[in-house]
Amino acid sequence: MFCRNDIKGLLKGRLKCTDGEEKLYYDISSRQSLSTVYEKNNICFSDVKNLFYSWTDAVKEAERYLLNTGFLVCSPEFIYLDPSSKRADWLFYPTDCETDYPEDLSDLAEFLLEKVDHKDADAVDIIYKFYRSQKEGTFLISEMIEMIEAVKTRFGGTEPLEEHEEYIREEFQADFKEPENEVSGSVFQKIGKLFSLKGNGRMGGEKEENHYKKREQYNNLVKEKEMKEKEMREKEDRDLYEPGGVVWQESKTEEKCNNETVLIAAKPEEARELKCIRDGKTYSLKELPVILGKMKGEVDICIEDESVSRMHVRFFESDRKIMMEDLNSKNGSSVNDIDLESHEKVVLCPGDRIRIGLVDFVYN
Repeated sequence: MFCRNDIKGLLKGRLKCTDGEEKLYYDISSRQSLSTVYEKNNICFSDVKNLFYSWTDAVKEAERYLLNTGFLVCSPEFIYLDPSSKRADWLFYPTDCETDYPEDLSDLAEFLLEKVDHKDADAVDIIYKFYRSQKEGTFLISEMIEMIEAVKTRFGGTEPLEEHEEYIREEFQADFKEPENEVSGSVFQKIGKLFSLKGNGRMGGEKEENHYKKREQYNNLVKEKEMKEKEMREKEDRDLYEPGGVVWQESKTEEKCNNETVLIAAKPEEARELKCIRDGKTYSLKELPVILGKMKGEVDICIEDESVSRMHVRFFESDRKIMMEDLNSKNGSSVNDIDLESHEKVVLCPGDRIRIGLVDFVYN
């Protein structure tokens, strides 16, 4: 039934026989995985809305064709989006196990928690509800849709900022207090503390507007801690030579006393970059991962050329090596005249010639 029909919301699947074995192939043309699209971007309310609407449509269509919705794969790596509309298509993968709904939603829930824009109160509220309900085994997608519909009817999905009351600030500071010289606790630990507030009765009798005040205060605290963590990382980057972890000494050796020999680390290498052969422009690859394509606002390096896909290739670091991955591009990519398959990854070396569509680069 699945392979004989084009079902809205599901990736097209076709059975092909390879080496005497039947395998299921999926068409992901012009789509990117959820994890790739939001690798460096935050998820806002409109993204949440698109994701859960498309999920609902996929479930309804699967049921209409008498397919088991438990075979929908809910991993961020296998949910594919149209980069422009952000509408998702879901992978239907039939197996021998019998289930009425995807058993493990934890990967998706944790991914959304990590990527949610904490300044978007509505997105935060919905994703927290999703995370908590799937963890408790009470998740119903209909409840997510009801929350989204409620947001749509309230000020167009925006929340007015409320003035902070001192007792609320003190309560949150007490719950999230950490030693001054430490920055610890993951986002998920902080989320757990937030839900413990909701579940212990301290918030049960308050009005809804006070609930949003508390959530806004929580978001501010998360932001403050993220800024503190960033400052600490920047300080470490200034003090340490990253490749070997050797302290960089600015002063000369003869200024040192006690007849100690001091290791002077070599200066870090020049920043990694791509140089376009056609016009000589250079593009930094210092802060990885980097996505190259022609879709403004969604890629890190925008190349306005018809042969380049919206999200064409991805540069990233793995085991101290710089790598490039083809993102299912239409016109392909190559390194040193060797073509890459869709989602194939290759290690880059200085001097490599890279072709992206019809645009040539040199990696340095």
